[in-house]
Amino acid sequence: MTKDFGKIYDHNLYFYSDILKKQEVLFSNLKNGLDNRCSILYIASGESVNKAKTLLSYFGFRFDKPNKPKIVMSKEWYITNGEFNPNRVLEQFRSLLDDSLDRGFEGLYVSNDLADTFDCLRYDLKSWLKYEASFGRTFDFPIEVICAYQTDQVKYRDEELIQLVQAHKKTITAETLSILDNQKLCPEAIAKTELMKEQTLKNLHKKLELDTP
Repeated sequence: MTKDFGKIYDHNLYFYSDILKKQEVLFSNLKNGLDNRCSILYIASGESVNKAKTLLSYFGFRFDKPNKPKIVMSKEWYITNGEFNPNRVLEQFRSLLDDSLDRGFEGLYVSNDLADTFDCLRYDLKSWLKYEASFGRTFDFPIEVICAYQTDQVKYRDEELIQLVQAHKKTITAETLSILDNQKLCPEAIAKTELMKEQTLKNLHKKLELDTP
């Protein structure tokens, strides 16, 4: 049985440093999507589409079925002509969800590895964080997403880290794969970024199992 890292209508955050654990989390999420009669999308980083297809096949996914995984590369999904256009990305999700519902699926599950895209997004990080924060409000219908970030890309940037946590319903921790409710996670930290204190930041890093700077 696969571990249930999210339920439909969720927008969750996952920090990873171990590639095998990343695959466990993201592929388990896609398995849950199939179990819930949803279509599934894998947004890949660090591997080609063919490599991702091979990895998913090892995990038991079939590509000769109507509910086969759709695989896209992170940079191709998020970046156009070197820029991030949030409206275009949201429209892509809407279009894929509408197509899934038209084909009789109950919704859409997305496993989203952002490692290849994060450095590009950093040039317009304000737009990206605003997009992440608005995603759950935009999709008040059956779509479930896990956004996966490499810990070494975000762990020393406290303000960004806090905003990422704020933008998601739950956080899956890096090592133990515990599921934390972001509404209850370090409430002083999540409430107001401008009031952050050093000890609160250290507590947040500890809870997320990231190295404390």
